[in-house]
Amino acid sequence: MSVWIDNRPVTSIAGARPVRLSGFLTAPRGQRSTSGVPGRLAPVVGGLQAPEPRRATLTLRIPLATIADRPAAMATVEAALAGAIRSIRTADRPGVHTRCIADAIVWSEQPNAPGMTIPSLLCDVVWLAIDGGTEDWPADPPVLLGTTRTPIPMGSIPSGGWLFIWGSTSPVTITYTPANGTGATTCVITQTVATGEHLAGDLDTGDIWLVTASARTRVSTVGGELPVLDPADALGTVLPSLQLSTGTGLLVPSTRFRL
Repeated sequence: MSVWIDNRPVTSIAGARPVRLSGFLTAPRGQRSTSGVPGRLAPVVGGLQAPEPRRATLTLRIPLATIADRPAAMATVEAALAGAIRSIRTADRPGVHTRCIADAIVWSEQPNAPGMTIPSLLCDVVWLAIDGGTEDWPADPPVLLGTTRTPIPMGSIPSGGWLFIWGSTSPVTITYTPANGTGATTCVITQTVATGEHLAGDLDTGDIWLVTASARTRVSTVGGELPVLDPADALGTVLPSLQLSTGTGLLVPSTRFRL
């Protein structure tokens, strides 16, 4: 099997050989909220609740020339895998990747094969997916936004990303319109944006920042919320849209999928 971590073949990490990867082919299990309405036989289905965490175990075999090589090999593997958010991609689905963090690294010995006197090390790395889905690899290209409705890409689960706005006058209204044209939501930002400055909205957290040449300041003068890019808002091949009331925008999407 072939595995890439941060677009780097895992075999380049201390000569590691992937043995198996289990868990990431299972779709995240989410649940939508429901509520009963008097006089109706079926529940009303609401928004998607937080899915269960997705975990996977990657088992690596680390070949050794001598027993004395163990400490250096273990340190090399742990430095390459632990700590930061990593991107994992496999040969069976090279067009998507999963962002995750190493939750645990467990070492053990592989019994000697016939004729081998130095046992190999086995490394079980338990990965925790940070958002429950996978993303396109390479990532979807940015989408240029303006004062007309612009269709935006959709995955198979709610997605996020970053929205940048510049050249606008205050206030600026961001309008997200489902494909059927009804139920549009707006986010109004009352913040003066000078030449050379821009607004940056994190669609995953809902935070909005004013970015200058020397600082980043959270914007508090906001009415409404940034949109969640939900595939439930699409209608067949017709996609939801984003529109600005003034200025120019750039959507850098994190389009997510169940697998």
